[in-house]
Amino acid sequence: MTTHPVNGEMLTVDSPPQHRDEAVSELSHISGWLAMLLWPIHRLFMWLHFRVDVVNPGRIPAKGPVLLALTHRSRWDPIVLCCATPRLLRFMASHDEFLGLQGWFMRHLGAFPVNTRRPTPGALRHCRDLILAGEALVIFPEGTIFYYPPHHVHPIKPGCAWLALECQEQMPDAPFLLIPIRIVYSNRYPRFRTRVQLLVQEPISLGSYLELPRRVGLRQLTADLQSRLGDVVNDSLTEMSPPRDDSLRNPPDPQARSREEWKTSNN
Repeated sequence: MTTHPVNGEMLTVDSPPQHRDEAVSELSHISGWLAMLLWPIHRLFMWLHFRVDVVNPGRIPAKGPVLLALTHRSRWDPIVLCCATPRLLRFMASHDEFLGLQGWFMRHLGAFPVNTRRPTPGALRHCRDLILAGEALVIFPEGTIFYYPPHHVHPIKPGCAWLALECQEQMPDAPFLLIPIRIVYSNRYPRFRTRVQLLVQEPISLGSYLELPRRVGLRQLTADLQSRLGDVVNDSLTEMSPPRDDSLRNPPDPQARSREEWKTSNN
């Protein structure tokens, strides 16, 4: 059992279960037949619907535990990511996205719900167990979608860094990687034939952070991850996507930022 600060609170996380694969399967599931059916369809659709450019896809390992930390600019992000790797991925997703038929597909394709504003110890435990079981886990450390200009990043939460250090500490003889990925859309609100870049950044090795006092290592890793995800730190909340249920009634106004300002930011 370990206790560490996450999002300003002290969270206690139990030690990993001995029967880890069974514990993981109870909370997170990938339907093999559904994944085999939909993965090539998703990939083909992305290449036809968007103009996708993946930079440095070889930095994502073909097997073994890995933590992928992405910027979050659209609800297309998880599907666009399938263009960067053939691996079946596990996703931490906001609980308000698990609605109706969409929720059913998400649950059967490796996603699991979490309250991104107040993540529970159980959610972090499950993330850790997935990684220790050798899975590839996707996290959006900004917490939600932000309709920012390219290469802007919202101040990220420390949960991703905590998870990475916790897992590396549990696997001292088997280093795994934290890989930042920037997703850059040519249009603020993606539409047909929008250009999309997936910039797979240099993986972050975690050993040196574990040599520091835990709080110092956590702050340093969070800062380093944030710098890999964006060149400009943007703390504006006016461009934050509303919760799923509210967004259906009150969609964000595309005219909130002038066209000229967006074009300037995109150059």
